[in-house]
Amino acid sequence: MTERVLVVCEKPTAASRVAQALDDDGAPESFSERGVPYHVARRGKLDLIVVSALGHLFFVAQKGGKWTYPIFDYEWVPSHVADKKMARTRRFVEVIGKLSLGVGGYVSACDYDMEGSLIGYMILRHVCGEESVAKARRMRFSTLTDRDLNHAWDEMSDSLDFPLIEAGRIRHEVDWLFGINLTRALTLAVKNATGFYKVLSVGRVQGPTLNFIKEREVEIQTFVPTPFWLIKAEVRLGRKKFALEHEASRIHSDSKAEKIVAECEGKEGDLKELETARTELPPLPPFSLGDLQREAYYKLRYSPRTTLRAAERLYLGALISYPRTSSQRLPPSIDLRRILEGLREQKGYADFASRLLGKSSLRPWQGKKDDPAHPAIHPTGKKPGRLEKVDARVYDLICRRFMASLERSAVRESTRATVDVNGHVFHLKGSRLVEEGWTEVYGPYFRDNGVVLPALKIGRKIPIRKVEAPRRLTRPPPRLNPGSLLALMEREG
Repeated sequence: MTERVLVVCEKPTAASRVAQALDDDGAPESFSERGVPYHVARRGKLDLIVVSALGHLFFVAQKGGKWTYPIFDYEWVPSHVADKKMARTRRFVEVIGKLSLGVGGYVSACDYDMEGSLIGYMILRHVCGEESVAKARRMRFSTLTDRDLNHAWDEMSDSLDFPLIEAGRIRHEVDWLFGINLTRALTLAVKNATGFYKVLSVGRVQGPTLNFIKEREVEIQTFVPTPFWLIKAEVRLGRKKFALEHEASRIHSDSKAEKIVAECEGKEGDLKELETARTELPPLPPFSLGDLQREAYYKLRYSPRTTLRAAERLYLGALISYPRTSSQRLPPSIDLRRILEGLREQKGYADFASRLLGKSSLRPWQGKKDDPAHPAIHPTGKKPGRLEKVDARVYDLICRRFMASLERSAVRESTRATVDVNGHVFHLKGSRLVEEGWTEVYGPYFRDNGVVLPALKIGRKIPIRKVEAPRRLTRPPPRLNPGSLLALMEREG
């Protein structure tokens, strides 16, 4: 007799991929009831009823409807009860409940993190009943490829991941308690002081984040600029102009700056010293979510939210690994060659992937951060179809960062010439990449600002074309942007 097993997924797209991967023929039957999609996959002697949530189907809400402060009585209720705007989720709760009748087993195939674990648990507990929680098993995967999903099925645990579930539940409850009580306290304080009523929202994360912005703004508004002078000199070497830097980066006296200009203007410099050094630029590690969001902001001007949404779409398309990770490391269990073989078939990556596949061993440059649940973000090797512009650019960034982490270091040669101009010391600086290494594949997102100097010899006389001392003012710290704010939030935990 065929046993029916309910498999709970987080989103409809994920449910479709799970059903297709687990079906023996790769062709599950798909149905829709009241606009709620579900699938039936046949695996051996099992009928897998693969259902989907729409993210969270249960929220924390106040017990009773009275507006009071403080408030500590709460309960978990269906999302359509807590928020009337989520009326659509009611159908999902009811259809999942109907499909769960008579099943012999339960599996949570939601994303393997606190949120996904909590979503699956709440559906099982409140829709399928307490007995389903005791019977349920857990699939763990970092990509939605057929290979990883089948491995996750074969290696799934005999119970739910209760530590993650508890962590997720407590975080939601603490967020709710902080948010509702602080919001009501602030709202009441303003009303009592001004007679004006308006809900002023505060949250556990929102409050400290706004304080970061406020503190930086106070720094900016209270900053008192002080003047200083720069000494700038210009020389011509061959057909190109180059800037000389005075050994004192800042001069704090107008008269001293004018004296230096007067003593150097129209004079000839004497090249006294010439130093050359080579330094390695190690590859960048693969992306964590925070790294990806910052890089996409600075290189593509995408907000962290835009980048996350693009990464989630790429994940649901089985094109990249799970994006909500804090790891900068790729464990040995990841088949790097298989991924590169997939990238070799994709336009723009063939040459780089082929070169890497020619190496006897592949060792990614690892970052310091690790995440026990998921590796760093990486492509799966699956060839994408037509992607929206934002998704395509984020995908390219991830692929190039992944391949760059497998490349050799770049090598930069730096040159510093010391020039004596009438007793005043100036420096002429230049640099160039002598070995591109990882910067070649990461080229669209790597800017080399080096200045290439011509051949120089000690004793060379260098005419000074122009000397000036522009006045400058010290500047306050810059305002926080999405990238710097994200970095500050991560640093402060």
